[in-house]
Amino acid sequence: MPDSKTWQLDGRIFTGLLIICLGIIFLLGNIYPDFNLWHFVGRLWPVILIIIGIYILVSQNRFRRHPGIRVASHSRMVGDLRLDYKGKEIGHVGASQLIGDLTIDLTGARLKPGVNTLNVSGVIGDTSIFLSSSFPLKISARSIVGDLRFDNRREEGFFPKLEYADNRYEQAAEKLLVTVSGVIGDISMQRI
Repeated sequence: MPDSKTWQLDGRIFTGLLIICLGIIFLLGNIYPDFNLWHFVGRLWPVILIIIGIYILVSQNRFRRHPGIRVASHSRMVGDLRLDYKGKEIGHVGASQLIGDLTIDLTGARLKPGVNTLNVSGVIGDTSIFLSSSFPLKISARSIVGDLRFDNRREEGFFPKLEYADNRYEQAAEKLLVTVSGVIGDISMQRI
């Protein structure tokens, strides 16, 4: 769960962007006398509603509550999000991003016994995930528009899908299941 500083930072970024947007809209009204504020907002609302709806759909089924399982959940509406799990146990991690780039570094992380999960979703922006080469790994990645990359595998275009499981995954006592979904942007996963 994000700490209070993260929420304060997100709130400041959102408020700052809102003030800038309002300033631009009012400036357009001063520069162009024929500019109609309500006509502009009326045309913009469908796009805003679509983006919010996609975000809700993508993030909602990624972070279902499971009894007895604690999920470390990280989210950001606007701006870049970087998660570093160096020296930490993974367990069950969820991350979601509305607009901005998302970077997750699991190279120095430890796996808990059983299946560890990383569920990632983003709407607009690039996602980069760095994984330890020692992890028994299974990956499922999907996007609407963009490139999907894992090591030397690549899928691109509209509705690309990338599936991977190494031969150690099924028998391993500690393993990582990575599920990534995006709407617009590139998804890159790399073992180090």
